[in-house]
Formats: sequence, structure tokens, C-alpha cells
Amino acid sequence: MDSVAKSFCSGGEQIGHGRSPSEKKPKLASPKTILNFDNEMALGALQRQGRLKCVISQNCDSLHLRSGLNSTNLAEFHGNMDLELCFKCGTKHLRDFDTVGIRSHSTGRQCDKRNCRGRLKDSIIDFGEDLPQDALGKAFDHAEQADLCLALGSSLTVTLAANIPERVVERKQKLVIGNLQRTPLHKVATLNIDAFNDAIMKGIMELMKIPIPSWIVRRRIHVTSQPSSNKQNQYRILIEGRDPDNVDIPYKLFERIRVIVDQK
Repeated sequence: MDSVAKSFCSGGEQIGHGRSPSEKKPKLASPKTILNFDNEMALGALQRQGRLKCVISQNCDSLHLRSGLNSTNLAEFHGNMDLELCFKCGTKHLRDFDTVGIRSHSTGRQCDKRNCRGRLKDSIIDFGEDLPQDALGKAFDHAEQADLCLALGSSLTVTLAANIPERVVERKQKLVIGNLQRTPLHKVATLNIDAFNDAIMKGIMELMKIPIPSWIVRRRIHVTSQPSSNKQNQYRILIEGRDPDNVDIPYKLFERIRVIVDQK
């Protein structure tokens, strides 16, 4: 089954972070303390089994990546508050903290890649800014292939995101809408479910007999060594954090590392 799921924030469908200089940055709960997100964990499990091909999200809370969903199967239209991008090389850096800038997109940090060290920016899309082309391209590519689109928690009124399930319907494929209110696509949907997202996904997983995994903290480190260019019998060792599900995404884990070598 080629399926595409749309997941949206329940509090609205447009994200902005512009604040006045006097306005304090709100405190956000760390994903490490958010243990009940069955919706995202269920979608991650379906993706790992090959049942779900793409998740299109207007959330920016990073829970889809925390669920274990591979970033190659995720199109985030409004960015990710924990994800930084390098101005110079484009490398993504996933953090354990909110990276959103207050007055500009620049975060003041540098790229973790030693041969770059370019300036980093947050990945959040502000009001009036264009949606990321890579996410749009991925989303509409899957809209042309999906035989089922599951739209969860969206009013389906905000374009371009609302055009994705519309395109699936135009192709005579199935659309299932989960929402507590009617949407513009209510009449053309194959099925409308009047329930919360978590309840819908729990029901789907029970019917498919696929358990929803519990969330656990996972970490990956990448260790490389190479001979010293000017000293014999000496090696240069590089230890880096990496995203657990995508080794190409650096993940800041260490402030410093102490190495103890046994000389015996």
C-alpha cells in the first residue's frame, strides 16, 4: 500500500516566530519530557514496516523525527524548531533544544563540520515566507503515487498543503479525514472520522495488529581515526554525535570528551 499521511498541529495551521524585542521567548517542553505522542509513534512504526511512504507535516515540534520516522520520508512545511541548517553547506543539525531565533533566522552557532564552520540558521518558516521547495516537491511527488491519503487534524483550507489530499482525490484514490469539524473535502472523502488523532491511530494500529512502540532516548556516535600527518605512530580520532535514524544529520551530544589511554 502506497500511503501518505498529513499530520497537523491542533492549535492552527500556520507557524510564525516573529516577536517584539520586549517579548520573552516562551518555554517549550523538551521532547525528552513528552512521553505521550502515540500519533507520531504509530506513524513512525508504519513507516518502518513500509506501510507508510510519506508524512507531510505542518507541525514544528520535532516529534516526528523523535518518533524514529526517517527524515527521507518526512516533508515538514513549516520547518522544525530543533533543526538548524548551515548557510554555507546546507548540512542539517538536529538539537535537543529549541533553536528558533528571536529577531532573525541566524542562531549564532557554527556548522559542526570541521571543513565548513559556516553560520547556522533555524529552519522555521515565518509568515509570508515561501515554503521549502524540497518539502513541497517530496509531498506532491507522493500525492501522485499514493493510493490512500490520511489527513489528520487539518481544516484542509490552507494551501498548498490542502492541495495534496485534493490531488489524491482527483486521481480517484482514497482519502480518509480525521477531524472534529467538517472540511471542504468532507463530501469527496472515502471516510470521515470524528475523533482525535491519537484515538484514530490507536484504532488503526489495533486493527492492523501493529503495536505502538514506547518512546525511548536513542543516541548514535560516529568514530573515525586517521594517521597523523606529521607524527609517526599517532592517530587523530574524531568522535561525533549523529541522528539515530539518519547518519548524515549531525547531533550535538558532547560538550567535551576525556580520553584515558592505558599505557600497559
